[in-house]
Amino acid sequence: MTVETVTKLEQREKIIKKTKKWLNERLGNDVDNLMLVNEIYEDWSKKKNQLERSLASVSSEVPSKVSDAARNVDDACIFINKTLAEIDGMLEKIKNQTVCSEKLYWNLKEYFDKINELDRFLSYLKVLKTAQEASNSLKSNLSTQDVDKSIFEYNLLCNTSLSLMDSKCTHLKDFLFQTTKYWNGILKEIISNEFTNIMKSVNWPIVGTNLASSPSTDALTRFQNCVGHLLKIQLPAELKDKPVVSSSLQVSFPSLTLPIIQLLIPLRKRFLYHFTGSRQTNRIDKPEWYFTQILSWIRDHENFLQTWVQPIYNDLNVDKVVVVEFMCGLVQMSVEKLQCDLEEVQYDDTLFSHTVDEALGYERELRQVHSYPLSLPGPLHVLTQAQLFVKWIRMEKKFAREKMDAMLISDSAWYTLSGLDDEKTTEVAHTFLALISTMTDRYSLLPQPGHRLQFVELELELIDDLRVSLLQILHLERADPINSKVPAILNTVHHLKTALEQYDVSPTVLLLQHYKSQYSTNENDGGIFHETITLLERLQVQLLEELSAAVLMEVKARSRPYRKFRWFSLTDDDFDGTSVTQEACPMFQALADNLHKLHESLSEKMFGSLWRMVSSQLNNFLYEELILNNTFSITGGRVLEKDIMKFLIPLFQQYTSAPIPYFFPIKEACNLLSLPSLPIAVKKAVLTENLHEMKFGLSEKIKHLNLEQAAAVLSHRIDVAPSLI
Repeated sequence: MTVETVTKLEQREKIIKKTKKWLNERLGNDVDNLMLVNEIYEDWSKKKNQLERSLASVSSEVPSKVSDAARNVDDACIFINKTLAEIDGMLEKIKNQTVCSEKLYWNLKEYFDKINELDRFLSYLKVLKTAQEASNSLKSNLSTQDVDKSIFEYNLLCNTSLSLMDSKCTHLKDFLFQTTKYWNGILKEIISNEFTNIMKSVNWPIVGTNLASSPSTDALTRFQNCVGHLLKIQLPAELKDKPVVSSSLQVSFPSLTLPIIQLLIPLRKRFLYHFTGSRQTNRIDKPEWYFTQILSWIRDHENFLQTWVQPIYNDLNVDKVVVVEFMCGLVQMSVEKLQCDLEEVQYDDTLFSHTVDEALGYERELRQVHSYPLSLPGPLHVLTQAQLFVKWIRMEKKFAREKMDAMLISDSAWYTLSGLDDEKTTEVAHTFLALISTMTDRYSLLPQPGHRLQFVELELELIDDLRVSLLQILHLERADPINSKVPAILNTVHHLKTALEQYDVSPTVLLLQHYKSQYSTNENDGGIFHETITLLERLQVQLLEELSAAVLMEVKARSRPYRKFRWFSLTDDDFDGTSVTQEACPMFQALADNLHKLHESLSEKMFGSLWRMVSSQLNNFLYEELILNNTFSITGGRVLEKDIMKFLIPLFQQYTSAPIPYFFPIKEACNLLSLPSLPIAVKKAVLTENLHEMKFGLSEKIKHLNLEQAAAVLSHRIDVAPSLI
C-alpha cells in the first residue's frame, strides 16, 4: 500500500469521525430528532451539487485538485448514503416500537380512567359517609342534649357542603345542602326555644316594668352562651334559599343574624298587636305613634345590646354592629307599616302630607340622633318610590303655593318683624324663606341627588312665582313709591337675594350643582340659583332707581325758585354765611323728609345704596340744571357754595361720617364759581377752549371734574361769560 493510499484512508477516517460527531451532536439522544435526517440529507445534497458545479467550472485549470476533490466527494456521498441507510433502519425500528407504545398508552389510559372513576366514586362515597356520620353524631348528641358537640358536627357538615359549591355532582351537592339545612333547622329550633326562655330571665324585651329590673349574673351568662350558639349555627349566605317576596314592600333590607332575629320576635309581636287590626292604637292619621314606639325601643335596648351582646359578636369575629342590626330590624317593621298606610292615605291630601311630615321627622331622628347608617334603607326609601314621590312633589307644590297666597294677602305681610330693625325683614320675606328652609330640610335627607334636584327645581319655581307676584303688586304701587309698599318690597327682594346667595354656595347646593353639571350641556358657570339671583338683583336695582328717582322728582319740583334765583346779581351785601338761601329751603326740606322716610323704611344696606345713588344724581342735577343754566357773580358762587357745603351736604351726615367725598364734583364746581379772581390766561383759555392752558392754570383746583366740565363751569362766571367780556 502506497503512502498516498494511506493518506487518503486517514483523511477518509477523519471525515467519517467528524461526520459522526456532527451527526451525534445534531441528533442527540432524543428519538424525535431523527426527523431531522431528511433535512440533513437535503442540505448535504445541495452542498454536493454546489461542489459539483464548482468543480465543473474550474476543472480545466486545476485538474489534479478537481480529481482529488471529486474522489473525496464520492467517498463522502458513499458514507452519507450508508449513514442514511442506517438511519432508515433505525427509523423503521422506532416506528415499530412506537406502534407498540401507542397500544400500551391506550391500554394504560383505560386503566387510569377506571382508576380516576373509582377515585371519584370513592370521594363520592366519602362525602356521603361524612354526611351520614355527621347526621348520626348530631342525632346522638342532640339526644344527650350536648349542644356544643352538635354544633361542632353541624359546622363540619356545613363546611363539607360549602366545599361542593363548584362541584358538578348536582345530586350529591343538593343532598348535602338539604341535609345541612335540615340540621340547621333542628338546631335553630332547639336553641331558639332555649333562647326564648332565657330572654325572659334577662327581662327581655326591656319595656314597661322591665326598665327598672336587673337580671342575675347566671341568667346573663346563659343568655350570652345562647347568643354564641345561634351565631355558630348561622347558615352561610351561599346555602340560603333566595328570599321569597312576602309583602308589597319594595325596599330591600339586609338579612339579620340569628340572635337579632330572635331578639326582635317579641317586639314584632307587640308591634303587630298595637299597630294592626282594629286596635285603638292603630290609627291611620297617627303615624307618629308607631314611629315614636320604634324610637323608644331603640333607645331602651341600646345599652343592653352594647353591653351583653356585642362582646359575643366580637369574640366570634362576627363583623356586625349589634345595635345597627337591631335598629335595622325595627326600622323594617315601621317601613312595612308605612308602605301599607301610604297605599291608603295617598288619596287624602291632608293625611298624606301629615304622614310624609312624620316620616321625615322619624328619618331625621334615626339618622342624626341614633346614627342609623345612610347605607341602610329607611322611610325615605318608601317615599321616593316613583308613584309616591310624584305625589309628594305635587303636595309640596300645592301647600307651598297656598302658604304663599296666604302670606301675600295677610294684613301684616309688609310689616317689619320686631327685633330686626337693621335688616327691616318683612313678614313676607321671613315666611317665604322659612318655607324654603323647611322644604330644604325635608329634601336634604333624600339619598339620591336626582330626587333632591327635583325639589330644588320646585324651589326655583316658587321663588320665581313670588317674584312675579311682587311685580304685580308693584304695578299698583307706582303712583307714590316712597309712601307705598315699594320700600318693603325692596327689603323683601334684598333679603331673599342675600339668603339665596349664601345658600347657593353651601356644600349641599354645591354638591347638587356638581351632580347636575355631569348631565347638563348648559355652560353656565354659576350656581343652581344663579339665574334666579340675577333676576332678583335686577329687580332690586330697578326698585332702588325708582325710589331714587322719586326722591329727586320732588326735589326737582321744588327747586324752580332756587334754579331761577338771581345768581348773577348777588353782591357782598347779599351774602349771609349763617343761613341757607330762602329759595333753597323747599327743595332741601323735600330731600331731608324723603331721605328720613326711606331711612325708616329701608334696611341699612338698601338705604346705603339709595342715598349714594341720590347723591350721585343730585350732583348731576345741580351741575346740569342749576350751574349750566345760570350765570354767577363771585358772590353768587359763594352763596351756592355756602348752601351746598353748610346745608345740603350736612343732610347726609346722619347716614355717613364722611359725606363730602360723594359731593366732590359739585363742590369743585362751586369752588370754581366762587374764586375771587381768575388769571387772565385761564379766562382766555376758557374762551378759546384751550383746555391745556386752562389745566395749567387750575391744576390744583380740579381733580374730580374733567377739563370740559371745568371749562363749562367757568364759562358761567359773570367775569368770564363771553357776552360780558
